[in-house]
Amino acid sequence: MKKKISQITNNKGAELLAALGGDEPVKGYAPSTPEQRANWNKLLRFVYERGLSGSKDLDKKDQSLGYKILEEYNKLNPKNQVPKEFIQIAQYENDLIRRKGAFPKLGEDESATIYEFMPPMYKSKEVSPVDGWLGSRTSQLAYPIFSQSDNMGGKVDYGTDYESFIKTPRISEILTKYRTAKSNKIP
Repeated sequence: MKKKISQITNNKGAELLAALGGDEPVKGYAPSTPEQRANWNKLLRFVYERGLSGSKDLDKKDQSLGYKILEEYNKLNPKNQVPKEFIQIAQYENDLIRRKGAFPKLGEDESATIYEFMPPMYKSKEVSPVDGWLGSRTSQLAYPIFSQSDNMGGKVDYGTDYESFIKTPRISEILTKYRTAKSNKIP
């Protein structure tokens, strides 16, 4: 019998993931870190710069083009490598984020609050099946990047670190308002 996600991850979003995904989505699944997500986005930038983002050539499994690009990227970027096994994690998490509004490592309210910041185009992007293949759809599934204006007209960049973004005072205030509105709704 497969382990439930709540048994293999030790974070407050585990129950939400279990409710959305049921059994373990990817063998040995553990939610990604901000660094892993940033490296994934760098890989997709690399694919884009080679003119292959969204290319149907990536779907030709007999040519293994996606894996060849991944190998090339990893050789050129030893400090930002993306393991082949991470493809399934990126596919699974993009499905959770884009289609279900659930962010691994965050609870339901935190996920719902952050999801509100996502542009409709991001939410509606067609996701890939969780098959471990770096194909045309997967090559376009970047993790969201977060930033926030500061009080001095500048910008604070959180990158793919949504765990830190949700903790900022301004976003925490929005989260509190969301929770208050949610609790005040008449059943």
